Amino acid sequence: MRLMKREQGAPQSSPSSVRSRSRIVPATKRRTRKDQACWYIATPGEPIGPLLTSEVCECANEIDGETLVWRDGSRSAYRPLRSFPALHRAVLGTRLRLQEETLAVLTARLRRAEGQLQQADRTIEGLWFRLGDDPRALALIKTEEERAW
Repeated sequence: MRLMKREQGAPQSSPSSVRSRSRIVPATKRRTRKDQACWYIATPGEPIGPLLTSEVCECANEIDGETLVWRDGSRSAYRPLRSFPALHRAVLGTRLRLQEETLAVLTARLRRAEGQLQQADRTIEGLWFRLGDDPRALALIKTEEERAW
């Protein structure tokens, strides 16, 4: 996606009234249909847009209910996202889906790490039983423990 300049008719965002964002994904080239809303997200400087609802949802992890947005054709100024219930629900649904996907990935990584840790524990236990109190065995066990971590 690339940043697009504000189209004529979109109100300018006031940097003093806009909260700073770490990163917001900018808009792509216009591919709107007449029946789809065009949105603008206020950012310091130039607003980002026009965006389709689906493109606003792509920014779900970067925006929240307090983010200022403006709908193409609206006579009002930028308003908080929460004041557009359908768009706000769509953004929250996308954020939830992204969080669930992230949780699934992290859970899989944790299970893999737990399996590796259990394997390392079994290796160390085996060394203890085979080598007993031999000082060389203790050094080997210490090396295996360090390698496991």
